Amino acid sequence: MMQLVAMLRLFQGNVVTYSAALAACADAAQWPAACQLFWNMVNASVEANTVTFGAATSAFAAADWRLAMSMLSMMVQEAVRINTVVLLAALEACASAGQSESILALSTEMSDAGVPIDAETCSAMVAACDFRRPRRAAMLLATASEDGLRQLRKAVS
Repeated sequence: MMQLVAMLRLFQGNVVTYSAALAACADAAQWPAACQLFWNMVNASVEANTVTFGAATSAFAAADWRLAMSMLSMMVQEAVRINTVVLLAALEACASAGQSESILALSTEMSDAGVPIDAETCSAMVAACDFRRPRRAAMLLATASEDGLRQLRKAVS
């Protein structure tokens, strides 16, 4: 993986090559290489898009939930469209770390970004909540879009 990072440093990469390399890092659970790639991309003035951020978020989710959440903050700062894939990657990182408060914040961020909470996202958020605190699950359900809740009801029936 580090050879890939070195090759991209030698050749002028573009958003497509960096996105593919970041996705490969995520698939191989190579978050240090993904981190280096992402910052090489930034230093090379290559503008990241939703796909790039999604791949980086997936790679960083394996390392630390805060790294995954930082990708969302960067997306907001850079005015890059946030989609469900990126949010699910950040959600999984928060859930793995037991960060239910961050999951609630993430649901608010999704709503603010205009990303509908579909059935898959809604289900993952509720499942990630600490079941000893059902009020948190109820708060998440309150933020879900009607369409997402309809999909969720259909999936469980």
